[in-house]
Amino acid sequence: MNENNFSKNDFKKNGYIILKNFFNESELNDFQESLVKLIKITLEKASKKYPDIDIDNFDGKELDEGIIKLEETDTNFIADIYDMIPTMPSFMRLTAKRELSELINSIFEREKNFPLYTFTNRCRIDPPLITRRSTQWHQEIFYTIPRSNFIQIWGPLIRDITKKNGGIEICLESHKEGIANQLCDSKLDPNRFIIDHDIVDKYEKITVELKLGDLMIFNPNLFHRSGSNVSNQVRYTNIGMFHDVEFPTFRPPQLSFKYKSGSPDEYHAEIFGTQDI
Repeated sequence: MNENNFSKNDFKKNGYIILKNFFNESELNDFQESLVKLIKITLEKASKKYPDIDIDNFDGKELDEGIIKLEETDTNFIADIYDMIPTMPSFMRLTAKRELSELINSIFEREKNFPLYTFTNRCRIDPPLITRRSTQWHQEIFYTIPRSNFIQIWGPLIRDITKKNGGIEICLESHKEGIANQLCDSKLDPNRFIIDHDIVDKYEKITVELKLGDLMIFNPNLFHRSGSNVSNQVRYTNIGMFHDVEFPTFRPPQLSFKYKSGSPDEYHAEIFGTQDI
């Protein structure tokens, strides 16, 4: 991170900064290796349910053709991959990188080892020409913990992000608008909060392209949306939020789990029957 001359003034003025070569080759290779193995395992499970899936056809092609096949066959398998990645150690090592928390604390004007709360840190997966995951112009404030103060991250995990595979689009200096007027369209759930088009039209727009290893950090009020992937490859993006736990109105949400293969109580009853004490 030595080549990045980070300036809080630049962040305040522009609403974002780009850190060049923030993640090194070893960190990214570690993640890619784990991800490929996870996709292989999922393809093997899918082939048992859908015998027409020949897993040998995807050897060495898991990151693109494997994901696309799972997407076409049964999106539940993609959902499982989504839900497993955030707790993979190789992914957690990226989001928990010490230099990242220190930099975000610097923006918050906190001590470098001050506690942060991470929220919805995930690997976003965007196969080519899948439009249902596209987003409208929005701010992240209504997609996270209400009445909180946080910083967002966005960057490539497997390959460079370009205009063709869907670079992030931003409205320059739009973070200075504060909380913009937004409409709620429940038909677009989960991306249902949309900034008024008249407000969006006031700002100059650019598409941010990033090399593998780069990371973008931005203000939650910055107007943004994810571009469409019109390439022939899957886009893998590192996204997430870091909340300031000292912010007066911050309270962490209570976590809950929705079990996909039956609850622990149901599993107990399956083995031992119903037993009330």
